Amino acid sequence: MKLARGTVLPLIAVALIIGSVSAAYFFSLRIMSNVKVEYPSPPQPPTVKIGIYKDSSCTTALTEIDWGTLQPTQTRTYPAWIRNEGDLPVVLSLQTENWNPPEAQQYMALTWNYAGEIPVNTIIAIEFQLTVFSNITGVTNFSFDTVITAEG
Repeated sequence: MKLARGTVLPLIAVALIIGSVSAAYFFSLRIMSNVKVEYPSPPQPPTVKIGIYKDSSCTTALTEIDWGTLQPTQTRTYPAWIRNEGDLPVVLSLQTENWNPPEAQQYMALTWNYAGEIPVNTIIAIEFQLTVFSNITGVTNFSFDTVITAEG
């Protein structure tokens, strides 16, 4: 097919106009985006923690009690300070375990003068009392573990 001499130039002009109009309708711009999504840290569960100390300023941890020499029917006291170092008020319980010799447990009792709840960041003074029963026999040296449990 052969085009007439005067039609080529108008066809080129129409093609350029259509190309320009098409570009106007289909122009796109690419913008890069970097997005950082920050999620809040999940809340930490509250902690239950206590410290037991030899001094009222809570600087020296109580790790051992030396009861010395005791006689039958004698009670000896030992002072201590307990600080609630957790995030919840706590209630404490006391028990003993690992008696050596095991039969010593039937001739002695460990108690304390603690009662109630300890609020957060509070220090309380307590006294442990070890009583030797009058019927003790065969025990000359002894040891045991004191277990204090905190519940919040």
